[in-house]
Amino acid sequence: MYGTSQGPHRLRRGRKALRAGALWAALAAVAAAGCQGNGAAGDAKAAADQEAGLRAAGVSASPAVPTGPPRITKAEVEALLDAQTRALAIRDEATFMAPYKNAASGVLAERRQLFANLQLLPLTVAKFVAPAVPEARAPAAGDVAEVNLLVAFRHQVAGIDPSPIDEGYQYRIVRETAGAPLQIVYVGGSGPAAGNPAPWDREPLVAESRPHVLLLAPESERGRAGAWADTAEAIAAREVAAWQGPGPTGRRFLVYAAADGLAFDRTYAFPRENEGLAVCRVMSFSQDRPIGCPPEQPGVARLVVNTADPAFAAQPDVAATALRQAVAEALLVPLCTRTCDGSSWAVTGYARARAWELAERPDAVANSARVLVGSDFFVARLVGTQLLYFSDSRAFPGDHAGALAVQFIAERYGTDQLRRFVAGAVNTTRGDELAGLLKTVIGQDILAFEQEWAAWVRALAAT
Repeated sequence: MYGTSQGPHRLRRGRKALRAGALWAALAAVAAAGCQGNGAAGDAKAAADQEAGLRAAGVSASPAVPTGPPRITKAEVEALLDAQTRALAIRDEATFMAPYKNAASGVLAERRQLFANLQLLPLTVAKFVAPAVPEARAPAAGDVAEVNLLVAFRHQVAGIDPSPIDEGYQYRIVRETAGAPLQIVYVGGSGPAAGNPAPWDREPLVAESRPHVLLLAPESERGRAGAWADTAEAIAAREVAAWQGPGPTGRRFLVYAAADGLAFDRTYAFPRENEGLAVCRVMSFSQDRPIGCPPEQPGVARLVVNTADPAFAAQPDVAATALRQAVAEALLVPLCTRTCDGSSWAVTGYARARAWELAERPDAVANSARVLVGSDFFVARLVGTQLLYFSDSRAFPGDHAGALAVQFIAERYGTDQLRRFVAGAVNTTRGDELAGLLKTVIGQDILAFEQEWAAWVRALAAT
C-alpha cells in the first residue's frame, strides 16, 4: 500500500512546491460536500446530555438498544482519532489496534509496524487529526455506514523540527450496525503533497541517535546503521560548527538510510531522475495553514541517503560529499520564513559550495563554471532570487549559478560576509531587495558585482 504512495517533491532547483494547504482544503471541501444525513451530531449531543443528566441525578441509564440504519457522526470520528492519539502517547498497542480488528491483514500489519516505529522517535507532538469530517447514515437497517476522509498525523521530532508538520493518510471508517463501535478498515497515502510514505510507513526500523543526527534504517541493516550514523554525525557536526551566521538554523537532523533505490526515490517525494547519493527534502505543509506559510512555521528538512547505490560503499568520499551538501541545505531551511519555497537558490548554492568545501576542490568549481557557461542560458546576471536559468533541466544551471555566486563572495569578501548574504538572500524575492542586500553586506552595487562575478565565471570555465 505504502509502496505506491508518493510524498512531496524535493523543493530544490527552482521548482515550486505544491501548496499542500490548498490540496488539503480542496479535498476537505469535496469530502464535506459528500456528507450524508443531517442533525446526526446534534442527536448525539442531545443523547449525551441526557445520559449525563441521569448520571448526575444518581439514576442508572438503561438506554434502549439502538435501532434503524447505522450512522457515523463527526464527534464520534474525532473521539476515535483522539483515542488513537492517547494510545500512541501511552504506548498502548492493544487500544491503538482495536479499531482495526476487521481490517485486511495488510492494514493490520502496517498499522502495528507504524506503532512500533513511532516509539523510536522523540516526539513532542504526535496526534491524529482530520481537516474535515463527513457524517454518514446508511440507507437502511442492515446496510453499513461508511465515511472516507483525510487524516493527518501531526508530529514534531524533538530538537529537530522547528514546528509540527502533517503526514496525510486516507482513512475508511465504517459502522456495521446501529450502536456498534467504529472500525477503521482501510488506511493509505493521501497524495503527492502529503509526505507519505515516511520511513516509519515503509518497514520495521532501527534508530541510531547521535548529538547532531537521528538516523533511521531498516531493521535488516542494524549491523551497519551504527557506522552510517557515525559518518553522518561527523559531517553534521562539522557543518553546524561551520555556520557562524544568523539563525535560526538546524542543529540536529533526521536521516533515513534507504536500503533500496525505490525507497530512496519515493520517501517523502515523487520518484526522481538521478538525485545522487543523498538528498534534502523539505516539507512545509499543514492543514492549519491553507494559505501560504506563516513566518512562525518554516519548512521541515528531512535527509534521505541511498545506501543501495554501489557508489555509496565503493566511493565513500563521493558519498560523504553528497551528504555534506544535503546537511548544509537542511541546516539553512529554518531560515526560510518568507518565501516558503523550501530551498531557495541561496540555500542550494551555499550547500553546493560547502560540498566543494569552499574552494578545497577547485576542479569541481571549474567544472561547475563550464556547465553554467555551456548551458546557453548564461546571461551574466543575478535575476531575482531564482538566480536564473531553470529551463535546462538536464544540467540544472541554476544550481551551478547559485553555488558559483556563493563561492565568488566567499573568495572575494570572506566567509563572514558570505553568511550574512546567504541568510538575507534566503527570503529575498525581488531584484531591488537583492541589490540592497549586496550593498549592505559587501558595499557594492549589483551591476558592478554581476560584472565581476561573470568575468570570474568565464575565467574559471576557460581553465
